[in-house]
Parts: sequence; structure tokens; C-alpha cells
Amino acid sequence: MESIASRAKASKATIYRRWASKLELVVDAMDRYAGDTSEEPEDTGSVEADLLALVRLVTHQISGFDGHLILGLAQAALSSPGLCAALEEQMGPSKLPMPKIVIDRAVARGELPVGADPMLFNEIIPSVVIMRLIHGLTLDEAFLRHLVVDILLPALRNQPSLSPTP
Repeated sequence: MESIASRAKASKATIYRRWASKLELVVDAMDRYAGDTSEEPEDTGSVEADLLALVRLVTHQISGFDGHLILGLAQAALSSPGLCAALEEQMGPSKLPMPKIVIDRAVARGELPVGADPMLFNEIIPSVVIMRLIHGLTLDEAFLRHLVVDILLPALRNQPSLSPTP
């Protein structure tokens, strides 16, 4: 909070009048930074090409400032259950409509089964991209195509029933 006050050329008391805690400040900053996530994803006419375009977008975002921000917040959330919960609520899957739009289109075209879960995109793609970046591995076109064709599409097409067993 001291660094923020200094950068804002304000007192800590001024900062604390607006945000009662670091958690409130971080959540407010993320809300303002996230901006409009309602952009319509590209419709190429095929699920493979649509997902590849979306994976390229995610890879570009994670490879830049957003990736550093995500990793920093993830590290901070490890020691702050309140931050972890706030970030999940603030930036959780409901704030990422693009995979759902792409997958719904593919289901309507008959390329994916009814019930294909867009959360698989959110669980697989960012995790793989971040881990490859951490380990200094390539994210070239051949790898991104492999990620879509050999990992994501089979997962979307062959989801086990997640209903509880008796």
C-alpha cells in the first residue's frame, strides 16, 4: 500500500479510505484491467480452426504482460485464501465467454457432441501454455495445432459422464 500511495502521490490514509484492504484494491484493479471480455470469437466454419484461433489469442495474451500478471497473482493467492476466492469470483469461467461460444457453434454444426464442456478449454489451454512458458518450451504453430488436434478436441469429443455414480 505504501508503494501505491507513493506512486499516486497520496497518503496511505487516502488509499485506505478508498480500499479498506490490499485484497479490495487488487480485486478492483483486476476488474478495471479485465475490461470488456464480450468480443465475439472468430467463426471460421470449423471447430478445429475456431479453437486454433482462440488458442493463438490465449497464447498471445499469456505470453505478454497478462501472463506475468496471472503468475504473480497465482503466487500471491497461494498464501491468501481470500485473494484466491476473490480472483476465482472475479476472473472465473463465467468471465470467459469465448470458449463457450466456439464450442456451442461446433455443437450446432454437429462437430462436437451435445454437452461438450467449455471448461475443458479453460482447464487445459492456459495450464499447458503457462507450464511451457515456465519451462522455456516453444509455443510455435506446430505445437498449438498439436494442442488443439491431439489434446483438446479428443477431450471435448470423449468426455466421461461427470454425473455421480450411485
